[in-house]
Amino acid sequence: GKAIEFSTGPLKSDKQFKRALEMKSKFTVRVEKSSDGALVCRCKNLQTRDETTVPATELAGWAAGW
Repeated sequence: GKAIEFSTGPLKSDKQFKRALEMKSKFTVRVEKSSDGALVCRCKNLQTRDETTVPATELAGWAAGW
């Protein structure tokens, strides 16, 4: 199965990343706005350090391939 953990309150990104490593997460996902204002997700594989940028509307499809 898959699980998602996120904070509902503000946390520094370094603390969030440390928590992901402690939980032995396979991926981290950061939601950002692109230069044209669209929401994009920066998905990082913590084992290979590969990073992929996916439109927010396509994140569920991308995650199904984990």
